[in-house]
Amino acid sequence: MLSKLSKLTIVQKIVFTYIITITVFFIYLLYSYNFTQNSINQLNKTIQQQLPISQLYSKNYELLDDIIGIFTDAVITNESDLVDSANGKKQLIIDNLKQIAIYDNKIDVENEEKQFFEYYNYAYAFTLELIKKEKDANLKDMTKLQELSKNVILDFEKQKELSMHLLVKSLEENSDKTSDFFNFSLFLAIITFIFMSISVVAMHRMLKSRFNKVIKSIKNLATGEPDFSIRLEIEYQDEIGEIIKWFNKLQSKFEIDYNHLNKLRKETEKSLEKEIEDTQKEVVFTMGAIGESRSKETGNHVRRVAEYSKLLALLAGI
Repeated sequence: MLSKLSKLTIVQKIVFTYIITITVFFIYLLYSYNFTQNSINQLNKTIQQQLPISQLYSKNYELLDDIIGIFTDAVITNESDLVDSANGKKQLIIDNLKQIAIYDNKIDVENEEKQFFEYYNYAYAFTLELIKKEKDANLKDMTKLQELSKNVILDFEKQKELSMHLLVKSLEENSDKTSDFFNFSLFLAIITFIFMSISVVAMHRMLKSRFNKVIKSIKNLATGEPDFSIRLEIEYQDEIGEIIKWFNKLQSKFEIDYNHLNKLRKETEKSLEKEIEDTQKEVVFTMGAIGESRSKETGNHVRRVAEYSKLLALLAGI
């Protein structure tokens, strides 16, 4: 994988990094959209189903407590009309149970209705009999009423607590999912940041190092005596690699031209030295001829000095 990436050009590496970033971003968007939809659905279910059910069960528990209170007050006050007021609350309980069944058909409200009716009918009839003195309170009847009352209270209380538990559980699940989504988003952001940072730093170091080598080679060519043995190595087949390839070719051409110019310079200098030497000889010989014409001994002296000077110059390496 790394070997394949190293063969990419700089532009291709930038495009590759961009594609990776965009891909991660779109994956995050899809995940975010899916999570949002699920959260909305879960919240709607909680608001439209579990919350009303919990409220209805709480209301039924309060109505049952009111009915028990009405029956107790009716016996104490000996008012039969007070007993009839319990019928309205009974009907509210039945309506609430039917509404609960509409919200969630998995709930067995028939058993709850049956248990409630058993208690209500017995308590209603027993209360009227006590008020009208048609029947005396006995331990058996009181025990049965107490048992029926206890059972229906426990059942209503159980359903109330269960519905509340389901409501709280649903809200907690939604909260946990939101927390998980936040953690995922944070993790994805950190991973993306690390990936982008590493990519930028690695690319910056690579480009800086390679450009520094190119600049160093250019400075080498700009000196008075460039070292043409230094050649840039093509590390990667990318844009900088292409620059280095043509730079090396240009450097080779410069080397040929530089060597040719050096050769011409040396030939020119040698030719100039020969011309100067000949001129000097001509001057010396001319002066010697002039001197000889006036004095033969002077002319010979001039020639001897010229020969000595030549020998000394040769010995000195000039």
